[in-house]
Amino acid sequence: MFDFKKYPIFDYFYFFIFQIRLNQTERAETLRQQILADPALMRQLTQSNPELAEAAKANSANFVQLLTEMERQRREAEAKRQRELDNLRYADPFDIEAQKRIAEEIQKANIEQNLEVNIGLVFH
Repeated sequence: MFDFKKYPIFDYFYFFIFQIRLNQTERAETLRQQILADPALMRQLTQSNPELAEAAKANSANFVQLLTEMERQRREAEAKRQRELDNLRYADPFDIEAQKRIAEEIQKANIEQNLEVNIGLVFH
């Protein structure tokens, strides 16, 4: 499974590709064209996800398919994380392990928020 959190640039891609109001194929093709037009992005993608980079070079259909699969995996991982958080919400308040997990989740949320702010500063 591709880990978006390892590569902050993909947070920008995710926002671009899955949030604007174009159909999925158009969004993917727009992203693909941007990657092909920017050698730095292509290098970063080649290093972080060689399969997606090859699909971007090869053809739009493969690229769309891989992006769709990545998005499905991301949604599944997010749903699993949400289920775990829901379980923590009802955990025994004296359970030390549950409290550690809650603290970890708060720390992750703070880091993600800082990344979003920093990415926003870079791309605006």
